[in-house]
Amino acid sequence: MKKKPLLIYVNPEASGVKEFKLSFKKITLSIIAIVIFSVLALKYSVDVVVDYSQNTKITQLKKENGFLQDELVKMRDKILAISSSVDILGEKDDQLRALLDLPPINSDVRKVGVGGT
Repeated sequence: MKKKPLLIYVNPEASGVKEFKLSFKKITLSIIAIVIFSVLALKYSVDVVVDYSQNTKITQLKKENGFLQDELVKMRDKILAISSSVDILGEKDDQLRALLDLPPINSDVRKVGVGGT
């Protein structure tokens, strides 16, 4: 006959001693269940923290993306305004040259220093 391990519990309120008989199989299964539960709880906790972190980062990046798109629109508007101002200045230059009987500036010369397409 196998000996069963004893688990003794002392109850201070009743001043009595209680004795429980448990098998090694029950103790082993209980420990395995506790370990599995702990691992699953830890994995779930890590997943929740990672999801929260990623969602926070995505939200931050969406805000930054919106801000940068607004800045691009503002820059495009400024570039268009400056471009139209340059065109107006070119027209006024042509008019002044015509009034002063100066030769007109060639369009290639006018674009000197302008790079890109």
